[in-house]
Amino acid sequence: MGGIIDKLGTKIGYTISIEIWSIFGMLHAVIRPAFSLIGFILARFGLGIGESGNFPSAIKTVAEWFPKKDRAFATGIFDASTSVGAILAPFIVEAIVTVEGHNWQIPFLFTGALSSVWVVLWWKSYRKPELYPKLLKAELAYKNSDSEEETVYKIP
Repeated sequence: MGGIIDKLGTKIGYTISIEIWSIFGMLHAVIRPAFSLIGFILARFGLGIGESGNFPSAIKTVAEWFPKKDRAFATGIFDASTSVGAILAPFIVEAIVTVEGHNWQIPFLFTGALSSVWVVLWWKSYRKPELYPKLLKAELAYKNSDSEEETVYKIP
C-alpha cells in the first residue's frame, strides 16, 4: 500500500486503503459455515492489505501538513487514537454480542460503516496545504519553515 500511496498521492491512496479495509472488514459478517475457512482467510487477507495503508497515509499526511519540528506531536495524536480504539473496542463488542455469540456480525458491519463515512469525509475535505483554499499564507510559510526541496530522483 505504501507504493500505491506514493504513486497515487495521499488522498487517493488513503481512500483506496480504507475502502479495501472497510469492504473486507464487513465481509467477515457474511461468511457462512460452507465457506468459513476460505472466506475467513480471504477476509483477513483483504483486511490486512487495506489496513497496511493506514500508517503510511497518516505519516505522509502529517509530513504534508506539519513542519518537521511539529511532526512528532501530530504523529503521537493519531497513534494514540488507535490505542483508544483498541481499549474501547472490547467494551463495545461486549455490549453488542451476546454470551451465546449472537450478533457477532454487527461489530464488523459497524466498523465498516464508520470507515465508509470516514472515507467520504476524507475525500471531501482533504487537500494538500498548497491547494487548501482557507490556509493563510502565514500558515503555509510556517508549515514550510523547515522543509527542504523534494528531490525528483528515487532513493534506493
